Amino acid sequence: MTKLLCHENKIDEHNIPNTNNDDEKKRQTHRRSRIEKIEQYARYLRQDIPSVDDDRNTLCQCTNLRAFGKNCEYLLPVENDTFEVTLNWEIHLRFFHQEYAQNYSDILCYTTLVCDSGRLCLYWWDICDGVQQCMFGYDEETCDLLECNECDDDEYRSMNGMCISRRIFSRCTYLRGPAYNVAVDSISPFINYKYSTVLQDNVADLWWTVDDAEREITFELHVKTMGWISLGISPAGGMKGADIGVGWVDSNGNVHFQDRYASDFAKPVIDNTTTDWYAIRGREQNGWTAIQFKRLLDTCDSMDYPIKSGTNVVIFAYGLVDLDPFRPDSDISYHDNRRGSRIIPLRSYGQPPPEDKFAGLDFFDFRLNNYFVPSNDTTYHCQVYKAPANYKMKRHAIAHKILVDSGNQDLVHHLLLHECNPSAVFDDKNLPSGVCDEIVIQIESCYTNFVTVWAVGGDYVVEYTEEAGYPVGGDSSTKYYMIQMHYENPRQLSNRRDSSGIRFYLSKQLRQHDLGYLTFGTISNFLGLAIPPLVEQFVVDSYCPAKVTHNFPQSGITVLSAMPHTHLQGRSMWTKLIRNKTAVQYLFNAESYDFNYQYVNRLAKPIKLYPGDEFATRCVYNTMNKDTITLGGERTKDEMCLHFFTYYPRIDNFSACFTMNTIEWWQKMMNSTSEFDYQQTKQWLLDLKWTAELAAQWQRSYDDAPLHSVFARNGQFEDENLGQPSKYEDLKSAECIK
Repeated sequence: MTKLLCHENKIDEHNIPNTNNDDEKKRQTHRRSRIEKIEQYARYLRQDIPSVDDDRNTLCQCTNLRAFGKNCEYLLPVENDTFEVTLNWEIHLRFFHQEYAQNYSDILCYTTLVCDSGRLCLYWWDICDGVQQCMFGYDEETCDLLECNECDDDEYRSMNGMCISRRIFSRCTYLRGPAYNVAVDSISPFINYKYSTVLQDNVADLWWTVDDAEREITFELHVKTMGWISLGISPAGGMKGADIGVGWVDSNGNVHFQDRYASDFAKPVIDNTTTDWYAIRGREQNGWTAIQFKRLLDTCDSMDYPIKSGTNVVIFAYGLVDLDPFRPDSDISYHDNRRGSRIIPLRSYGQPPPEDKFAGLDFFDFRLNNYFVPSNDTTYHCQVYKAPANYKMKRHAIAHKILVDSGNQDLVHHLLLHECNPSAVFDDKNLPSGVCDEIVIQIESCYTNFVTVWAVGGDYVVEYTEEAGYPVGGDSSTKYYMIQMHYENPRQLSNRRDSSGIRFYLSKQLRQHDLGYLTFGTISNFLGLAIPPLVEQFVVDSYCPAKVTHNFPQSGITVLSAMPHTHLQGRSMWTKLIRNKTAVQYLFNAESYDFNYQYVNRLAKPIKLYPGDEFATRCVYNTMNKDTITLGGERTKDEMCLHFFTYYPRIDNFSACFTMNTIEWWQKMMNSTSEFDYQQTKQWLLDLKWTAELAAQWQRSYDDAPLHSVFARNGQFEDENLGQPSKYEDLKSAECIK
């Protein structure tokens, strides 16, 4: 755990540590007296501002030793050797003088990482944020250990899993990690937008609207600064290859905006070929800078990056001062920790509605009842529910809300709701409930049809399209449902209870269509996924043949939304629509995927599927942070490859298609003629000694492996060997049209 470093603001000679070096003592006294003067002025400036901390004598020590102030908003200049001496002296005192170190019992940052960040050490929010800042990416290693970290009663748990002292929340307002929601004087956008999201709590907000007819996108970025702000589109989340707009509002209220491009991990340069980012207006208010600007979705400029129809990596950064266009030496400086990134489907964002939109509607819940979560690191709990019996006439659910118990966000990993086979019969007074593997015989009729899925980072409230609703009541053939709840408990605590679940909101009027669900991907065990360690990219393909769609209605079905799902090693995922052995388009392309943000993506344009259509799904993984093989499985440290889609009108003769490599392929890889043994094969995989050559050979073998398919239709599973995946003519690169 990393914690906060705070001390009392009583800076005088008695607070200077004992030293025989008079020169050094003078330097320390001089440095701290300057801090004291500025602090006195800062307190004067904010004397009429309500403070979240009644103790105005409390300061927070900043890990950048040039920084100081209540919000670490001031920087000391580097004065020849003064800063170096001060830095070395601080390190010496903190680690070698006990009487001084006791004032620093709460450590805010990591001092053991070898990084090139320009700071003494990385802040807690720099760890496991998806951005490598240290040699060999050490700051992004073993992040799975933080994912479900259990914090003490006197701590808060941040979104990256770090346990943070409560004093951060109550005293140190400069810590703007995603776990905090301190009220600030934010400002409203200039106009109404279709989409919006928080890039960083109380620091950066983004609004946008896509105009497909004009092929352009309008953004509005608000950042808590009076300096320059920037927004960019990045190929992979870093600076290299990023297309960036940088803007500021000067003291006269004029808006300045620059089109920039980063060819490497360095300061982005001004794009002098063409200008493709255009400022519309801007203002500064309440300490915020707000700028509205636009650009084309694809500018056809080699120094720009297109905004694609799947997922996009959005990056942002900001400075503390404006730029001066009349001074050649005035330029953006290194933004230190004043930056962030998010994977957002800009053209297909499923904007979550306000919950009060459904106030007054009927609803029903499926919830666990104070379930005692086992102390295992991973638990899959299954519980069967009887369908609500108080709706004699058919009703349509038009939205659902995921109900995660307060305080259990670190425990609940994902939730799947299944329909049970219409032929399923249960004792209504003793419905199955328990660890899924232990009651698998009782619940085997409840696995074929998905109703909905939620995973960590997803929106809690999801509204369905206006054309369709999920049918309940009346003569519905579904009499029972099953929740499959995935819990992650890495500290194996035994005192956790949970009553999480799902709520459905019912419309007063029926909609035109019933909503259904399709799933593509691989079997979630080692027969479907076996990924070597230390590889930049490992590709797993699956294929769904035409036979599964031959009973589709001739008028087709309409796909509305997509949700890709892998675990920690997943980097991208797509499903293509194949028609007459030709790839027609992506059903959805999550070109960039983030395990921490698993959205339901509403398609920019609905897609029609017809009888005879086929589907190719690909998942891409990176295992550079692992030295052991990653197998398919249910635990977070295992992997999955599942692509969920919603559609209408609902059909009963097809709901899922999964593949794995055939048993014969596995026997060939093991050079075995014996009868296939599941456990023996798994152990053989775990015992393999991986080299770069073996990993490359494994990828080639995977590419050519014959597939075994499992289909879900009419509440039953069917399976067969497909052989080699069908060859198809792939998508051609579209010509850029401005």
